[in-house]
Amino acid sequence: MHLHEKIEEYLQRLPGQDKDIAVFVRHLLDALQEEEQQHRLLTASNALSGIKPDPVEEKTFIEDTTTFKQLILRELEKTTEDLEHLGDKYWTKHYKDGVKSSPKNVRPNSL
Repeated sequence: MHLHEKIEEYLQRLPGQDKDIAVFVRHLLDALQEEEQQHRLLTASNALSGIKPDPVEEKTFIEDTTTFKQLILRELEKTTEDLEHLGDKYWTKHYKDGVKSSPKNVRPNSL
């Protein structure tokens, strides 16, 4: 499943007031994809200039960004599950400090 399809799934599962969490994650993943694209362009530009990319560095970059994306999605999944099970005394929370659903139509003060 594509990253944006997973985000859309979470948007459907999250209560209305908590959908901002999935939107934030989508922004993070979009930023990572943009960073990957910039890296590809730089690597291609360097190659045209005769600068060979370091294969180990390239592999590490790809592995790290992939791992980071998976981590972000895994944490969104856990947060979504905790929000879906608010009030369920038999649910074992993923986070010891818990999650709380945002009050409807209330925005936190801007910093």
